[in-house]
Amino acid sequence: MTRIEQRLRGVDEMPVPDVWRESMRRASERNLLEHRRSPIGRRILVIAAAMAVTASIAVILEATFRPSVRGPVASPEPTAAPVADVQLGSSVRLPMDPSPEGPISSFAEGFGSIWVVAQFEEPGVNQLRRLDPETGAVQAVFSIPVSGGAEWGGDGVVVGDGAVWATSWKDATLFEIDPADDSVQRFSFDGRVVGDIAIDQGTGALWVPVLQKEQGWRLLRVDPLTGAELSSIEVSTDFAGGLLPLQGTVWQLGRNTSHSTVMGGYLHQVTPGTAADVPIGGTFSWPVTDGRWIWTATSKTNEVVNLADGIAMIDPTTGAVDQSWSVGGIGYDVAVGPDGGIWFLGARGLERLNPTTGSVQAWPTSGTPVLVYPSRGGVWMGTYEGDIYFRRLTVGDVPPLSFSNATGWESRAYSHPKGADPNLAWTTNEPAAITGRPARFPGTSLSSLDGEGIAIIAWQIGGAGGLDPLTHPDAHPTVDRFQLTPPSTGYEGQVSPDVSRSQMLAWIHGRLVQVDVYFGSLDPSADVLANAQAALDRLVVTAAP
Repeated sequence: MTRIEQRLRGVDEMPVPDVWRESMRRASERNLLEHRRSPIGRRILVIAAAMAVTASIAVILEATFRPSVRGPVASPEPTAAPVADVQLGSSVRLPMDPSPEGPISSFAEGFGSIWVVAQFEEPGVNQLRRLDPETGAVQAVFSIPVSGGAEWGGDGVVVGDGAVWATSWKDATLFEIDPADDSVQRFSFDGRVVGDIAIDQGTGALWVPVLQKEQGWRLLRVDPLTGAELSSIEVSTDFAGGLLPLQGTVWQLGRNTSHSTVMGGYLHQVTPGTAADVPIGGTFSWPVTDGRWIWTATSKTNEVVNLADGIAMIDPTTGAVDQSWSVGGIGYDVAVGPDGGIWFLGARGLERLNPTTGSVQAWPTSGTPVLVYPSRGGVWMGTYEGDIYFRRLTVGDVPPLSFSNATGWESRAYSHPKGADPNLAWTTNEPAAITGRPARFPGTSLSSLDGEGIAIIAWQIGGAGGLDPLTHPDAHPTVDRFQLTPPSTGYEGQVSPDVSRSQMLAWIHGRLVQVDVYFGSLDPSADVLANAQAALDRLVVTAAP
């Protein structure tokens, strides 16, 4: 398998769904095709494989859940695409042997594994390990001088562009790990250290800030295949972190310092540099993005970093605060979840802001949590004591999606290692390609497709801050069938060689549903397209309660 093929195979590991990435690419090219009305949705949003799109649907929702809720707090206007409250299962501690000494420094999930930086073997020395998310079994140990993140927040390891990325503690080196064989490639830069890693969720662009040998920082855009510097921007700040590339902009967290003491901060638009700095006050947690908005903890004071009590949603183009909420004390971390919620470590433990209603849910935690990492199947937490916990997201009363049976087709529900997900279903006309090998098609156990092969994946999504799906040109409340769109090819359309894909989004029976149709050919025949349409007609979407 070539290097390019391996990267394409991992494209769906990127944090934001391909639908949004494809939408932005097509809109920017102005080469928009007339698109027939269609239906579909899961995770972040927007657009089919060929249509006029100017959208922005953002974050993601997984279902309709619910535990203890704190009533609505200041939210100027509710977001259009509804986000549901959630319900979490019991907290399960992941067994690790050996157990780390000290805090979990970095954490990421991807390629069927979790990637953890902690002091596994020697006190004071970080080590990167690839672990089984179900059992904690060691899948790989990497003998590289990985720096990991700060004392809290879990930053320092990033999944994207078909690889896992980490930085060195002793020089300006970026490590790229190929998840197919765990091989490591090193990219070195002129400077003292790489301060952060960030991947643009819409374009796949890789950005790193490099501390110079003299003074100051350079922000580099790096070719993820070769490590070559594609662009360089001088950055002036006392403290560089929280890098956020999105929507044609790059933002960075800046912090004021006084006698080596880190104080309150601000968000600075590095490029294009047309927006004014956005003061956010003192906060432990770094800002995050869902690919559409910037989300950050905020504080009324700039003198200390432990009094943050608000969350703001910021427009990356203008720097305007679109919405803000008062949520009480915020601790070490904030994260955007694929369920559409804003998760944070707060005064009551693990907390979640619903941006639609302004309500805040809370669950008790164990130990001293220093990082939160929401995934499609649930929420991970790492502690200062070196433990990792998982809480599974459970679905409430939302009826499952399903495909009705057809001769020669395999129809299944998706099963996450931590529990079934009835909001996602898939079907294929190649049941023989379902194997125990790592799946090439997200949410399935499907390893390949031949020239006439078809795989269809459907899931419910939602999100905060996007356009109302009822008014979006590709999502109509009256649609009662899924109309196949022309398949597309290229980086955004492939997860393995010679594969094309159609994508559709629609609001059906009160549910926002996305469908991805994969073809085992770059140019499917008329018979294959008709076969796919017949399969789409078998997708059952029950009305939401």
